Amino acid sequence: MANPYELDLDKNAANYQPLTPISYLERVARTFPEQTAIIHGNSRTSYRDFWRRSLQFASALARRLTPDGGPPPVCIMSQGTSGDQQWMDYGRPKAAPGLDAYADQVADTALRAVQSIRSFERPSLAMAEATLTLRRRTPDAERLEWARK
Repeated sequence: MANPYELDLDKNAANYQPLTPISYLERVARTFPEQTAIIHGNSRTSYRDFWRRSLQFASALARRLTPDGGPPPVCIMSQGTSGDQQWMDYGRPKAAPGLDAYADQVADTALRAVQSIRSFERPSLAMAEATLTLRRRTPDAERLEWARK
């Protein structure tokens, strides 16, 4: 005899919701808006704020890339860090421009990068290899103490 819990359970809109990273973030922001999405040091960002920040940036970038109202671009947002989507340049004094202004600044930077891309019908291909010796900074005791505060 077949398992009654497996009968007539083909995937459909009533019992299955495929989740992409975007649809998951939207869903969790609606379901658990106050839950913590990002922890960075002492800073906490809720799913609601993470979703809002993501929409602000994506909307600002889409307005710049498709000013004529064409189809929206497909973009990836990544700082290459451990999930930190805070809006600060840690090498400069702290500034709080506001979410709209910050999203606009980031979108402008992304647009300049997109506009600098050159494409060629038949690019020539070549390869060069070099060995790089990279230096790194090691914080002194004073800087480590500052970072711990």
